[in-house]
Amino acid sequence: MLMNIAICDDEKIFIERINDGITGYFRKNDMDYTVTSFTSGEDFIALGENVLEFNLVFLDICMENSNGLEVAKFIRQQSKDILIVFVSAFIDYSVQGYHFDALRYILKDAMLGRAIEESLDAALSRIEHKNIYIEEEFNEGKRKFALCNLYYIECIKHWLYFHIYDGNAMKVYKTYKTMKSIEEKYFSHNFLEVRKGVLVNPEKVKNVLRYEMKLDNDDIIVIPKEKYMMVKNSIMSYREDM
Repeated sequence: MLMNIAICDDEKIFIERINDGITGYFRKNDMDYTVTSFTSGEDFIALGENVLEFNLVFLDICMENSNGLEVAKFIRQQSKDILIVFVSAFIDYSVQGYHFDALRYILKDAMLGRAIEESLDAALSRIEHKNIYIEEEFNEGKRKFALCNLYYIECIKHWLYFHIYDGNAMKVYKTYKTMKSIEEKYFSHNFLEVRKGVLVNPEKVKNVLRYEMKLDNDDIIVIPKEKYMMVKNSIMSYREDM
C-alpha cells in the first residue's frame, strides 16, 4: 500500500525532522510512501479538493500566518478519512485538536522521533481497520459493510438496530437477534458497551462529557453515571493505542 503524507509547518527545521522520521520508518519497514511539504497553511488550503490524495497530514498547530486549527477544519470539510497528527511546541491546544478527530497530538521536543514512529504505527493500524468488512442478515436483506462505517448497535425489545453510514447518509438496519449473540464478534473489534443494549464503535466518538457521548455524526448517547468513568477511560485508552 502506498502512503501519501503531507507535512505542513512554517519551520523548515521541523519539516526536515519530521521528513527524516517518516523516511526512516518506511525504509525500515520496506513500504512505499510519498512526502509533500508545505511551509504555510495557506499553501495547503490552496490545494482545494486535491488534499484528498493524502492519507495523513502532520500539521503544525501554531504557525506564524495561519492557525493549524483552521487548516484542520478545512481538511475535515473535505474528508473525514484523512488522518491528522498535530505537531506543536505547546500542549495547550491538545483538547482543541481532538475536536477534529486528530490521530495524535505530538510535541516538538526530544521525543519527536519516537512520537512520529508511534503516529505512523497508529495511522497504518487505523487504515487497516478501515479495510475490515462485516456481513449481516437484516430484515432489509443481507448487507456487507465496512466496519469503520458502523457507528453503533442498539437493542430495543429484542430487535437490534445497526446505525451505518453508507457513503451518502446514515441508515438504520434491523434484525431480530439478541445482543449476546453478536457481542463477541464486535467486542473483538474494540466496540464498547456504553450502557446495557448499546455497543459503540470508539473510532466514531467525538467526545465524552457530562454523562454523554457525542459521535462524529452528532448523535448523542447517554452514559449511565456508574459507567461514565469506565467509558471515558476506555475511549482515552483506545485513542492512545491507535
